[in-house]
Amino acid sequence: MGKSRWENLLIVLIFVVLFVSGFFMGYIGRPNCDPIVPDSQIIAYHLVGKITLEGDSLDRADFNGDGVVNGLDLILTLRGEE
Repeated sequence: MGKSRWENLLIVLIFVVLFVSGFFMGYIGRPNCDPIVPDSQIIAYHLVGKITLEGDSLDRADFNGDGVVNGLDLILTLRGEE
């Protein structure tokens, strides 16, 4: 009876170790950005200089059509996402 108890404890311990290591591997290995980023977040990243929008991306982010991506475009995007 004692051997079975130790075997069960070892199996539970192995599962816990695998679960915790899998969690940390997923946390460490994940990309640094969201796979799906809303338009408002892309514009905010552009405004603070984290990313640079060019070409079609810049044109799509210019919601008011003034040729510049600025805070007004961010506000218009947020109003449209409600």
